[in-house]
Order: sequence, then C-alpha cells, then structure tokens
Amino acid sequence: MKKIVATIILVSSLAAFSFADSFKFGVKAMTSMNFYSTGVSAVDDNISFGMGWGGGLITHFPLKNGLSLNPELNFQWRKLYNDKYPKIIRDVKTEINYNASELALSVPIMARYKKAIAGLYISTGIQLDFPFSATIKRKINVDNVDYCNALEGVNELEKIGFEAQCSYAYDSRSFLDLGLAVGTGYMFGKSFGVDIKHVLGLLQVDDKKDSKYNQATFSLLWYF
Repeated sequence: MKKIVATIILVSSLAAFSFADSFKFGVKAMTSMNFYSTGVSAVDDNISFGMGWGGGLITHFPLKNGLSLNPELNFQWRKLYNDKYPKIIRDVKTEINYNASELALSVPIMARYKKAIAGLYISTGIQLDFPFSATIKRKINVDNVDYCNALEGVNELEKIGFEAQCSYAYDSRSFLDLGLAVGTGYMFGKSFGVDIKHVLGLLQVDDKKDSKYNQATFSLLWYF
C-alpha cells in the first residue's frame, strides 16, 4: 500500500513539474482599430474608425498535438468611432463631429494551433469586453470657427436653435460585448512574439437595434 501511495505521489509530482515547466505567463502591449456600425448604411457613410491602446496579462496552457489554450486579461482605452455631419442650419454652414471613447476590461479566450511552421500559429476563440466610462464628445464648427467651448459660441448657436453640449455620458452603451475572434501570430523563440486578431461583434452595442462593433488588434507579446 505504501508503495502504491508513493508511486501516485511521484507520478503526480512529475506531472505537476512537467505542466509548470511548459505553462507560461507574460504581458502584452496592444493597439486596436475599432469599427462601429449603426446598421444603417446612409448613417455609416459618415462614420470612420477609432483607435485604441492597452495592455494586459497573457497565459499559455499547452495541450496536445500543437494545441494550446491562451486566456488573457487586458485593460484598454479606445475610441469607438468618429462621426462627422456637415449641415446647413438656418443658412449657416455647420459641421458637427462626434466621437465616442471608453475604457474596457477585455477577456479573450483563444485556442492556438502551432505545428507546421516553427513559430507561426493560428488562433480562434471568443472575446468578452466589459466597457465603462463611455463618453461622447462633440465638436461644433460654425463657418469654420469652433463654437463648442466659447461663451460667445454658445450664444451664437442658440440663435440658430442648437444646444452646445460638448461632452456627455454614453448612457445607452451596453455593459457587455461578445465577439468571435480569429487571428494569427509568430513567436520569435520562447519569449517574444507578435499577434494579429480580428473580433467580430455579436451583440447590440447601444440603443440602435442593428448596431455592431468589430475590432482589429496588433499586439506585442512577452512571456516570462
């Protein structure tokens, strides 16, 4: 009986050592391009992508046959969109620019396959984002003069029936984003790598019924 127990302990210890030796964790730095859509093409024509930056913690759990599981925990600031509307209000040339930005906790859970070419891998999985502090900022130009923050600008805008509110909370922003993620990357040795990923949004973003949010990210990886 003692020999059986000793054997079990030895095998368990070797397995734990083997897993610990192959398991890795590290850090990443990332930049993103963010694509917001209302689902209405006429409106989306005025919308351009926003940029984002962030970083976080990465892990690598090796499985079998070149497969691995790679959960992450990231924190990022991102601009969701830039929205520009040229208008004529009471014969006055007016341009209104909106941009939405936010902070977000991001949790990608990716499965990787690395077998055929040394260093190169492909990946797929899901990504959960938890946005907060979402804000919409507005810039108003009247006859090429920025009137948004100037007192005389507010008075001028009121004359043409426009409220000069320059920044306000994005209250209709959903509390959760869920996306299908696909990507590829390359490891230069055991520690340093680069990663490219596209996330296709699956959930409604705000109070617009057909709104969607997709993102593309480029990351630098460093495993300890």
